[in-house]
Amino acid sequence: MDRLALARSGRDTIGAWATYAQGLRLLSAPHERGWIAFLAQPRGVDALVEFSGLPEGRVRNVLGALTRTESSRRPAIASSWRRPSPS
Repeated sequence: MDRLALARSGRDTIGAWATYAQGLRLLSAPHERGWIAFLAQPRGVDALVEFSGLPEGRVRNVLGALTRTESSRRPAIASSWRRPSPS
């Protein structure tokens, strides 16, 4: 393998490590704050807003990030986080 190919391979490996590290951080922060245990039972956004003390928009952003799939970059279970429509 030539030097350029080795350099590219090394760059790709380090890039993959950085991606995995970001994913671990994304999961560890909610875990450290108790979100994962809290969400072990079905809950709505309002309950998580109250539990976390964060604004609803921020909670929705976190939920969106936690439920995105790598292949689609779309929320995997976004419909479960929608607020019920008023009756």
